[in-house]
Amino acid sequence: ADIPLDPRLPRDKSDGDYREAGMNLSVSWFPNEQWRINLFEDVYHRWFPAGETGVTAFYLFDFPRIADFTGTYSSLSIDYIPEEDLEFSLNVSHSKQFYDTFKENDSSSFNIGLEATYRF
Repeated sequence: ADIPLDPRLPRDKSDGDYREAGMNLSVSWFPNEQWRINLFEDVYHRWFPAGETGVTAFYLFDFPRIADFTGTYSSLSIDYIPEEDLEFSLNVSHSKQFYDTFKENDSSSFNIGLEATYRF
């Protein structure tokens, strides 16, 4: 069977055999032609079948269910478009993962980016 490309869908045993469930929310607001504000929130939980061992991108599993985790991703983007060919964008994002076991592997990151685009 083909392995789905979307990581939120169940995957084949040959590709790590995990399941993921979650939900996300995206809200956009356009107060006028020069401003765009986008808010995105994603919450998900990934788990591995009991008794499964193997190698994933994160850890070598020596016993079952070591890497069940819950993650969150939040981002805010504010775009300013002073003229048709010029755009400035400020992006702020935060992500966090909470592991069901081995809490020392919990992780968090915060990013800020500023981008300018000129189309010619």
